Amino acid sequence: MFKRKERAKGFIAGVIVAILLSSTAAVFANTGSMLAASFDVNHVVVNGNRLNLSEEERPFISGGRTFLPVRAISEALGQPVDWDGATGTVYIGSATPAPTPPPAPTPPPAPVTQAFWDAVPSFEHTRGNDSLVFRTTNMLGNPYPTAVVINSNSDWGDRTAWTHHNLDGQFTTFTGIIGRADGSAAGASTLSFIGDGATLATFTITGDTTPTPITVDVSGVRILRIQYDSPRHSANIVLAESMIR
Repeated sequence: MFKRKERAKGFIAGVIVAILLSSTAAVFANTGSMLAASFDVNHVVVNGNRLNLSEEERPFISGGRTFLPVRAISEALGQPVDWDGATGTVYIGSATPAPTPPPAPTPPPAPVTQAFWDAVPSFEHTRGNDSLVFRTTNMLGNPYPTAVVINSNSDWGDRTAWTHHNLDGQFTTFTGIIGRADGSAAGASTLSFIGDGATLATFTITGDTTPTPITVDVSGVRILRIQYDSPRHSANIVLAESMIR
């Protein structure tokens, strides 16, 4: 490699600022000392663009390190360069550190869907012939395990059965499937959801009712009452696949 000695010229206000390809930066005072340097760097390309450097900005190699003009490189990268002679500081980009962004908020946990009768079992319900029955029940020939069935009997007359559940305002949505038990009467029965004394939803089940998915908003409800009204000669109500979240 051909070497020659040449006085290094100042890049900014008589000061040489170097960017090393090893990503280490150094500042050398211009005291008139001589640097052994070779000028074998032919081109500098930034993001695909070749820089047109002046003679004073010419890169050189000294002591196994390659020195590049900080102003030309920084401005090619869209960053302003400033020199503070009072403190001997070169500023690239903003002189003020970028503010630390606040941490991203932690998202609330996703609601967990649970089996309704396990999560909030009834703490109070009607008793006697109109009590609720848990069993596998068919609707349109398809079995629904652990469904809740209200049996309507023409000898009972009109019947109302109900269950109370303590939701304590912790849930938002009830889902399930309602329908008519195979082989039961065709008269209309109703299924109502009552939250803290206010009716949230009422569904009617007749002989023509096919298994129907339902969704009930129970947001903020503390005590949920599920009420089954079965007049004489009415369909047996089936409430299956009950879930809550």
